[in-house]
Amino acid sequence: MKNLSFLFLAVAFLMVSCGEDEPMVCDVLADSVTGTWNLTNLGGESGQITLEEDGTLIDDDNLIIEFENNGNVGDVKTWSLDGDDLSFMAAVDPAIGSGSASTTGTVTSFDCDMLSIDFGGFFTLTLTR
Repeated sequence: MKNLSFLFLAVAFLMVSCGEDEPMVCDVLADSVTGTWNLTNLGGESGQITLEEDGTLIDDDNLIIEFENNGNVGDVKTWSLDGDDLSFMAAVDPAIGSGSASTTGTVTSFDCDMLSIDFGGFFTLTLTR
């Protein structure tokens, strides 16, 4: 009888520990925005950007923002989120020059795998994972 009780206990434990994983919930923009995103910009160029947790923007193909000042490329890129406003900035490395550019869009919808950003009614970018 002791072995039978142990068997039921073991089966019950396995059923609990092997249950389905909880689905990912992405209902807070600030918790959902970081990571790597795919997009096609207005010029038709496709690629990936990464929004890192420390505010660094990796946009090697200049899909989101591009800046140059007196031949110096603005390759120090950052992003920030203020409410639903998502801002991107490109600055020249201060060791070689100065200058920066920025743009801000409003996130109009998002989920775990999609982010839609409206830039003042002029255009909308859709980012996907």
